[in-house]
Amino acid sequence: MIRVPLRKTAVLLAVVLAQFYSQVFAQTPCKEPAGRFASIEGQVQIRGDEQQAWRAAKPVDRLCKGDTIRVGELSRAAVVLINEAVMRLDQNTTMRLVDISGKKENRSLIELARGAFKSFIRKPRLLSVNTPYLNGSIEGTEFQVSVAENRASILVLEGRILASNDQGKVAINPGEIAEAQAGAAPTSRLLVKPRDAVQWSLYYPPILSTSAGAGDAASSVEAMGKVAGSDRDAAWHLQRASLLLSVGRQDEAQADIDAALKRDPKAGLAHALRAIIHVVRNERQLALAEADKGVVLSDTAATRIALSYAQQADFRIEAARDTLLVAVSKYPEDALAWARLSELWLMLGEKEQSRAAAAKASSLAPDLA
Repeated sequence: MIRVPLRKTAVLLAVVLAQFYSQVFAQTPCKEPAGRFASIEGQVQIRGDEQQAWRAAKPVDRLCKGDTIRVGELSRAAVVLINEAVMRLDQNTTMRLVDISGKKENRSLIELARGAFKSFIRKPRLLSVNTPYLNGSIEGTEFQVSVAENRASILVLEGRILASNDQGKVAINPGEIAEAQAGAAPTSRLLVKPRDAVQWSLYYPPILSTSAGAGDAASSVEAMGKVAGSDRDAAWHLQRASLLLSVGRQDEAQADIDAALKRDPKAGLAHALRAIIHVVRNERQLALAEADKGVVLSDTAATRIALSYAQQADFRIEAARDTLLVAVSKYPEDALAWARLSELWLMLGEKEQSRAAAAKASSLAPDLA
């Protein structure tokens, strides 16, 4: 019989109990529920109050009244509140769910300490958002609130918002933004392209398996930063661009794409990534032109996946499917190509083919999100 020292046994028991109770606590229903996570990308943490330690958020976590959410560098999160609002949180954001009500006659309250969030709700609900420099009484269905050093802003995409602080107030309508610096009254102005301000919240379809569902883009980008400058070739820039797009950082990704093309003007993947950006921006002809060029320069699974998205955006679903059939024929080990083909088969109502392609993708890469 193996004898374990009593002190060591006590330590082991304490560890097991701590793990057990932490799991039970995480699964305990809220006394006052506020919502749930719809998606978590990268480093996202939550805590119940200032006395509790931060813990890594999980997709199964329920959000409660008073919870604070913290999103790290090159990370994002999406939250669905019980008042039916869908909120997308940008990188480096800290937001507290002060009081969220599911009743349309009750006003909910959110505090944004730093960062930005974009909110969308189909049915207007009573909602107030407080920041250190500007508060908003929401009467709209789609808006963005941002807090930076010594200033804050509220952008209205749909609806109407009354923005105020101790120095004054201003009403803003769709396409307008209210801004206030510390100690100053808010001012408003009209934006020519207001949706450009929320590009970070958009989803950019992956075309490389290495960045599809990468999970923690921040860690991957940090690791890439350790590569010596002399070794940062076109492939390095394109890999980083793909990772940056996975968390909505279009401007930074575009800079890497441009850098890659300077090093290799025939880099087909660069044009494929540009095509994805154009698809998301609903620039269909530009997307098709870039995607076609990408395949001509470099016929790979990634460039064909990009072309399929451009064709789909142009409502050419069968052509997109045919593009992927060629891709899986040439590159049968590319799981992302099979997953994309499954999606297209499903769009065409071919459930059996869709199921078979999905099974193939899963067998090749079980951990590919």
